[in-house]
Amino acid sequence: VRAMYGSPTYLARRGKPIHPAELEGHDIVAHSIADVGPIDWRREGRRVGASMSLPRPRCVTNDTAALERFVLSDAGLALLGTLEAEDLVAQGRLVRVLPDYEQHGAVATLVWPERRHMAPRVRAFIDHAVQSMAGVGGAE
Repeated sequence: VRAMYGSPTYLARRGKPIHPAELEGHDIVAHSIADVGPIDWRREGRRVGASMSLPRPRCVTNDTAALERFVLSDAGLALLGTLEAEDLVAQGRLVRVLPDYEQHGAVATLVWPERRHMAPRVRAFIDHAVQSMAGVGGAE
């Protein structure tokens, strides 16, 4: 799950939007893969309204760590993974913007050749991946 975050300094300077439509006019920092195309905003797990694209970003990166650093350096607002960002919120370094809205991430799929006897390390990896992703979007 991803949500919109900004630094306290950026929000004090530019204001805090309360609806996705209010992102227009804000500086957006985007991920070059995850933020392409329309965003399906969700509220309490349910899709809200029509899909909408983010406003034209101020800067784009393909590195999630760089995305986080841009936001921390007051460059704008960005969709960040809630698991990582909430630690920064607790430290007072970030603020969750649009707290009622979130975006669900991509689906992860594991594929392996069917064999009669699976190597123990492959089975261990599959079990670990499923356990790690359970609750992060509903791994099955």
